[in-house]
Amino acid sequence: MSDKISRSEAKEQVVLMAKRTAMLYQSFAETLVNKFGSDDAEKIILEAINLFGKTCGERIQNGVRNKGLELTITNFYEIPDLPKLGWELSSETVEKDKEQVVDVSYCPLAEQWLEGMDPKLARLYCYVDQAKFSTYNPEIKCTHTNNMLDGDDKCTLLIQNK
Repeated sequence: MSDKISRSEAKEQVVLMAKRTAMLYQSFAETLVNKFGSDDAEKIILEAINLFGKTCGERIQNGVRNKGLELTITNFYEIPDLPKLGWELSSETVEKDKEQVVDVSYCPLAEQWLEGMDPKLARLYCYVDQAKFSTYNPEIKCTHTNNMLDGDDKCTLLIQNK
């Protein structure tokens, strides 16, 4: 038996893991709401997501610095943060004048959450992106200009220097 699997099967495995992670987030978030109420739960969730994003941003920052590179938008992607398989970009990433636009047409996390989670509660997870970029380099701002959890047909991240 070969240890090699097809790209298609590898993608299925990544999506499965991402959906399991989404289910874990949903379980924690809904437990917090049930235990503490919406307002307090939201504060706790955002605190946890911010810490998670900060940890990811520091990891990327350290990796970029270890390569002897500057903390630019482009160099953020020198250190893998998400799997190359699983998420789908609906357009080429556009980078111009130190600004980047990333369109995501498929997110396995959003797909899972849209099947049975309050989108507003699920949407709190997405603030991980702002925390990652601002920790990586406080001079970089990340904004979701579109988000599937807000009812948009895609997620769009606008990443720019402040």
